[in-house]
Amino acid sequence: MKKLFAVLLALVMMALPVLGMAASPSEMLMEAVEAGRPWSGKIAFEVGAIPGLDAESMTITKDLMGALGATFAMAENKGQFALTLSGEDAINFAFEAGEEDTYLQSNLLGKKALAFNAEEGKVILGYLKNLAVEAGVMSEADFAEFEAAIAQGATQFSAQMEPVAFEEADLAGLTAFGAELVAKMQISEVTQQPRNSDTATTLVTMTLTGEDISKFYTEIFKLAQKVPQVRQMLSAMGELSFNGEPVTVDEFMEKLPELGAQMGDMFQGDIPVEVYLDEADNVVYAVASMIAKGEEEGKETTVAIDMDYSRLTVNNGAAHAVNVIGKDPSNNGVSITVNVLDTEKVTSVNVGVASIADGVSEPVIQVDVNVEGEYGETESEEEADVEITITDSESKEEFAFRFEAESEAKKVGDDVVYEEEVDFYIKGVEEKILCVKINQETGKEPAAINTSDVVRLGQMTEEQFNTFLSKDLTQNAYMALMGAMQKLPTSVLMLFVPQ
Repeated sequence: MKKLFAVLLALVMMALPVLGMAASPSEMLMEAVEAGRPWSGKIAFEVGAIPGLDAESMTITKDLMGALGATFAMAENKGQFALTLSGEDAINFAFEAGEEDTYLQSNLLGKKALAFNAEEGKVILGYLKNLAVEAGVMSEADFAEFEAAIAQGATQFSAQMEPVAFEEADLAGLTAFGAELVAKMQISEVTQQPRNSDTATTLVTMTLTGEDISKFYTEIFKLAQKVPQVRQMLSAMGELSFNGEPVTVDEFMEKLPELGAQMGDMFQGDIPVEVYLDEADNVVYAVASMIAKGEEEGKETTVAIDMDYSRLTVNNGAAHAVNVIGKDPSNNGVSITVNVLDTEKVTSVNVGVASIADGVSEPVIQVDVNVEGEYGETESEEEADVEITITDSESKEEFAFRFEAESEAKKVGDDVVYEEEVDFYIKGVEEKILCVKINQETGKEPAAINTSDVVRLGQMTEEQFNTFLSKDLTQNAYMALMGAMQKLPTSVLMLFVPQ
């Protein structure tokens, strides 16, 4: 069933067009950030009503969350972050990368910043390795793997910063596949209009095969081999396997085209496709059917999948609908429906997932999203309402939660001031359970680190380094944490007082 759901979800994503929303407040902010403007912000919390908490616990929770906050500031090659309590920094951290030296500063580390260059960094890693080996935490081999992982991570991060550019030779296979598909197409005039869609003038029909599916994914996965983000995603997944055998990330990347070639084996027989186009050659309706191979309780089975897409023009926009149903020979399966209304000022998305047992459909997940906004060149406002309902398959009880978000952004010269408030609710409770307030702006540089008086760990002897870790660093961290505790609300501090 999980495999079936994954296949259906992938088909939905392929069928649904990319929606072109106007510049939202967050997009306005990100445009300034991407243009190189310094970026800063702060986050604050406010607790409303939490079901099940007694009065005392509710007071403690409200006081703690009301005091808790965070701030950040970012600019080219430097940044700072802080966890705040009662409006003051409790734990802070800052970094700055110069031409040769890197500086780290935190109240956990002491009053002076730590500084090191590339060579000193190697010395520090050597000291840390000796400590880890002596303590029995890591072996020499383990630390070597750790160092290699750091180097690989740095390389991958640098690669991600570079835009991915495909050369003509990279796209040759995909271009040839496209030409093969065009050759399969039969084009005719529409004699019978599809339902619930704009007027169609042209009908395109073709029959795909498993071989076509394999060719398509093979070429796509060849391109994926050149995308650093794919490697990062695979690394984050942990243990990988290919055809049941464990493989490394590098081995999996090498086998991606082979995996693509196997994709066609997931389908049985031909896949008939019909696409209806309007006068401007836009898709207004499409339908396809296929038989997917699957496995249920160790036995091979098949799943009949039917899908359709329709587009209907409405005032200042369009309504899109996607329906995908997959059922096995026992009339059990999954259905996914997506309805989107996309207009100049309003975008609403409704997604429904249902299970099918003996032909009877039961709701599982319903997601409703509504976004309204006023978008301009210098000012932008947006309101979003998202509700998610999950239905228990046995008790049929519904658990629903939603959040409302209001945001606005204003341009001030080259910079942007952004404000957002997000309120969270759960079904059955009228009052919000949590409010998150986010204020961001561009134009303010992070505070400078004092680089004239620093601690250079890489220039210490190993004995001095070990003393710094066991004595100075421990004492600094203790003092910082004790200072943070003193900023806690009285109701929270009382929890640490013996009764």
